Amino acid sequence: MDKIFLAVAVFIAWGAFGPSLAEKVFEDPVSELEGNSEFYVDRDPDYYRLPKGVTPLTYELRMIPFLDEDNQTFKGDVTIKLLINSATRNITLHSRELNVSDIRIFEFNPPNVEIPVQNIRLKPDRDFLVVESQMTLVENKMYILRLKFEGELGDNNVGFFKRSYEDSMGRRQWLAATHFEGLYARMAFPCFDEPHLKANFSISVARPRNMNTLSNMKLKRLPVADPTLPDNYMWDHFEETPKMSTYLVAFIVSNLSYMKAEGHEFRVWTRREYINDVEYSVRIGPKILEVMKNITGIEYSLPKMDMVTVPDYRKSMENWGLVIHGESKLLFNDEESSEARKQRVSYIVAHELAHQWFGNLVSPEWWTWIWLNEGFATYYGKLAMERIEPSWRMMEQFVVEDMQPVLAYDSSFNLFQPMNHMIKHQYDVDYAFDDISYEKAASVIRMMSDFLSESTFSRGLETYLNQRKYNSATDTHLFEAMDTQALIDQVLPANFSVKTIMSSWTTQIGHPVVTVKRDYLTGRVTLKQEHMRKLLTSYFGTRTFEVTPVDDHVMKLSRNLLLPWACKYNYDHCKSKAIKLFREWRENSTKSIPSDLKRVVYCFGIKEGGNEDWDYVWNAYRKSSVATEKDALLLSLGCSRNDTKILGMDPAELQKLIKIATKQKASEILSEKMNLSDIEEGPFGEDVDYIWGFIPLTQEWMDKFGPNIESWLRWAHLQDPFNLRATQLEF
Repeated sequence: MDKIFLAVAVFIAWGAFGPSLAEKVFEDPVSELEGNSEFYVDRDPDYYRLPKGVTPLTYELRMIPFLDEDNQTFKGDVTIKLLINSATRNITLHSRELNVSDIRIFEFNPPNVEIPVQNIRLKPDRDFLVVESQMTLVENKMYILRLKFEGELGDNNVGFFKRSYEDSMGRRQWLAATHFEGLYARMAFPCFDEPHLKANFSISVARPRNMNTLSNMKLKRLPVADPTLPDNYMWDHFEETPKMSTYLVAFIVSNLSYMKAEGHEFRVWTRREYINDVEYSVRIGPKILEVMKNITGIEYSLPKMDMVTVPDYRKSMENWGLVIHGESKLLFNDEESSEARKQRVSYIVAHELAHQWFGNLVSPEWWTWIWLNEGFATYYGKLAMERIEPSWRMMEQFVVEDMQPVLAYDSSFNLFQPMNHMIKHQYDVDYAFDDISYEKAASVIRMMSDFLSESTFSRGLETYLNQRKYNSATDTHLFEAMDTQALIDQVLPANFSVKTIMSSWTTQIGHPVVTVKRDYLTGRVTLKQEHMRKLLTSYFGTRTFEVTPVDDHVMKLSRNLLLPWACKYNYDHCKSKAIKLFREWRENSTKSIPSDLKRVVYCFGIKEGGNEDWDYVWNAYRKSSVATEKDALLLSLGCSRNDTKILGMDPAELQKLIKIATKQKASEILSEKMNLSDIEEGPFGEDVDYIWGFIPLTQEWMDKFGPNIESWLRWAHLQDPFNLRATQLEF
């Protein structure tokens, strides 16, 4: 009963904040900041939503991408079977940056009876394509809509985009991949691009004979030649998907290689030269799917799983049956990578595979409830790894790494957004993928599991998933399933419900603070906070750099996290030890630095060294063929005290490139090259996202340095993270 009283106490305490906090829920922060800017116009939340009169049932989608140096475009056609919910003459769907043509409407039964199209209208501010027929489309009747379209393969990691890399022979290789979450499927093909409008997809992708394709499902037959295709092209046809949201559709054309898990339809794809670095992901992936099946009581729904690494892609995306990762997210080398890297890779894999249930099987009705995806994937990603690697103590780490930081953020900086995000503009969709939807939601889910009991929560969750599978959901669906199970198990007192308790958490910003003072012997509790130097002393003793075979995962991880602080304050002569190891490595490059020490050794070797040291690390980066080693070396270059060495170029050349500063914000330019939300924290836990706002950059400069500048600045200026050296350059 203690948990019941705790839940009631928390609910009452939280309710006391209700009136004042609720007033802030509907404030419009962007509008206030932007004033009359055209960037953000305050409209009715339904302004950007599709009309409710038409429902897509199936898509037959054919895509033909071109990856020649002089032609990087795509074309295709889509046939959509529609159900008319209320009589209308208009079919409204989404299209952005596409040239759409040959739009035709047909009866479904009898087939091939064409209904003339009277007019076509575009509403660019809403990405609407409105097809007006000459006849009224009858309620409860099905029709066929056919469209052809063309577009350009993008550079921005959204929509249907292209990437290139040099293979081991120095030859440039191209690939095309997709990222459709949240409003980007409409950039690849005309569609009803809202998460609740699920449909079955039959996808065909044309490719050159020397390349391969992947999509959500397996190939349903051998590749098919077609005389209407370009020379040397052929079709790959894939099996029909279950009902799914447009944002989860995915396809890739590439020359990548794969490693397959023995006994499982589970493959991981990467560049041929990195293939050994996916062995760890291949090993743990099937285990995670099995754990998630046991947690949810529901089998993984698709017949296969492919995970793919894409060069210069700074994200991970949980497409159903085809998860796409940036290379740094997935590659791990047993000899060169740190224990922290191992845990990061394992968690990313677990998070994206948890989405196969939370987000894919059951999707949010609208982006307001994106926390139903990200909160559960964050929580169960950690819990799945706890089951697979219990010695890592992932749920203990969750409290420190996820819950405590987000509660601090939520009480200090979160002025606008509850867990149920207000979506008033299309831009709000991307902003909804924030700490509140991930870490706060995961913390609230953990709390709900605790006060209901794990068994009641698990059974309620299974009910929720089974009731809403292949469909969409809001938080009300979740809470009602929990209430049903709570009533059966009699875990809540009368007149209390999960919905009432939890709605106060999902609709308000902030959180209640409950202070408990208790000593189990004397009836008192004493809270004590120690300074960082004392914590370092108590943790390391005098063995900051002593790596031993008996060090467990948590010790290795803690060393990786705390050593930068130890060296910043020079605890136990940390700097001199790091520099000594760096010098020994420079004098004998065959002498390996322990992987968990590389982060500090490389950084302080660069920081305390000269131009020759910087050049040595740069050359080592260029020569290395191990992805994780390249990352470690590249990150360290940002530790330089030398402004020009941070940027890796002569000042005169830099000034020549940056004669005319663009009016476009640096953050907008960089968002075309990388995912700003994915920039990791600095070595002392600081958030470095803000640095981009200080740097006016030209497109020419970004084209040259974009792939590297993110990593260099990630570690820049260890002494004072709020005075980043890059911001001092005279642009």
